[in-house]
Formats: sequence, structure tokens, C-alpha cells
Amino acid sequence: ALLPEIGADNPRLQPALWHVFGRALVCRTLDVAMQQSRQYNVDCVTIDGDQVSRRGALTGGYQDPADARLGIMLRVNHWRGRHEEELAKKAAAAAGFQGYVKQPGDRCG
Repeated sequence: ALLPEIGADNPRLQPALWHVFGRALVCRTLDVAMQQSRQYNVDCVTIDGDQVSRRGALTGGYQDPADARLGIMLRVNHWRGRHEEELAKKAAAAAGFQGYVKQPGDRCG
């Protein structure tokens, strides 16, 4: 953490730090944000957009639309359709060879 390195524990420097940084920090992870929020009584925001209030509330965060249920279902339906198209092509190609393939019990010649 950078706070101890920049003197956040020093009461004489705190007014200047609060003026520059306000009462918010950007943290790498939610765990770090919760720890820093409690330890230094500041609001924190993670790189992913989760917010940790110095009062203890956790909110927000970025949710990738690609991971949403609707997005997943759209991708499943897309790939199911592509798979069914490929199966239909292969079935049609196999049907074209049906006359050339001898069945068990057929006589050669």
C-alpha cells in the first residue's frame, strides 16, 4: 500500500493529503479496498468499479455484458444453429453417397 509510504499516518500531513486526494482511493482489489477503507476511513474504488464506502457499504462494479445470462443464451443459440447447419450439410453429403455404399449382405459384382 502506498498510504504509509506517503505519510498518511502522519497527522501533520493528513490535511494536505485529504486536499489532494479527497476521501477516495483507487485500489487493485476489493479486499485491499475494504482493508484501506477501514484502516484510513476513506472511500475506495477498485479498478473493476466496485465501491467501498468508509461507512461499510459495498456497491456497484462493472459487469461484462458478455457474461450476462442473455448474452450467454444468445451465444448458445448462435452456436447451436451453426452446429445444426453443419449437421444438415453432412447429412446431405452422406445421402449423396448412399447409392455407392454396399449394405451388409449385398453381393459384390
